[in-house]
Amino acid sequence: MNLTIGDLWTIDGLVSINVHEDTGSVWITVRGRFDLNLQATFRSAYEKVGKKSPIVVDLTAVDYMDSAGLGLLLLLREHAGDGPMVKLHGMNSKVATILRIANFHRLFVMVPAS
Repeated sequence: MNLTIGDLWTIDGLVSINVHEDTGSVWITVRGRFDLNLQATFRSAYEKVGKKSPIVVDLTAVDYMDSAGLGLLLLLREHAGDGPMVKLHGMNSKVATILRIANFHRLFVMVPAS
């Protein structure tokens, strides 16, 4: 699937992809629990994204993340390769703490909720 500016694609109401017009970045938005139950859904989302656009994972609506969620973010980073930058955006303090403990601030650009 080639995404263009303004496209919105949703999987199961839990993960959506949107190409933001202002930056050309591809946003993958996750809602609820970011755990093993989202494996197929999240993977489908990032596989739809080309390797040329920056990717922002919006975690604003994530209220729980476990090691499977961390693993899914690592798979996204691996998928992106040397191509686009991957940012993690809008995480609450609980999710941000999990990401910091796992040293994800060394692997991703992290922009916490304001």
